[in-house]
Amino acid sequence: MELCCGIPSVTLLGEREDWEKLVKKLDRLYQLGDEPARFAQLLQPVLNNFVASFDRPESPDVLDFWSRCAHEHSMLSGLDYLTGWVTVFCFWDADGKLLYQGPIHLTSSAEFKARGSTLGYFASVPVTVDDNGKMYDTVKLAGLVGIQAQSSGVMLDSPEETGLDSIQPVLGWWMYEKRKDSAGKTVDI
Repeated sequence: MELCCGIPSVTLLGEREDWEKLVKKLDRLYQLGDEPARFAQLLQPVLNNFVASFDRPESPDVLDFWSRCAHEHSMLSGLDYLTGWVTVFCFWDADGKLLYQGPIHLTSSAEFKARGSTLGYFASVPVTVDDNGKMYDTVKLAGLVGIQAQSSGVMLDSPEETGLDSIQPVLGWWMYEKRKDSAGKTVDI
């Protein structure tokens, strides 16, 4: 990943009030234990900046916040890692283990680091489906399944031309059946 030119613009979906409600709901995480409380502490400045993006979209502090979204760091002979506030959303790994052990910075989440393959973009759960008595051993997956390119409607090089100039994550879910191979071992199909 390379973010060399910066992000030219950001559109937050929803209304300001939606993001403000999420900020207020963070208080609930403090009641769920130490790890959720630490997650809330890291998430607080991110969500506060989302709200500030509606109030002061051109202010230097908001523009700086968006410029610190994500940075890739190469370790040359080791794993690459990603830093920036976007990694706050990867607080736990795919096995539910805490990824962030460092100190909490209440005003900035820029120091949060997630290394290489520890970032999961979807979650899975085993599901037994009962179809009128016929049982199926399945797996349900949900999460980020792709990126959608679209046009913002802004004219590009000529007055008649618009094009794909925006992206947004695509969230989805799917389910598949597990089967047994010839040796009787369960395999994903």
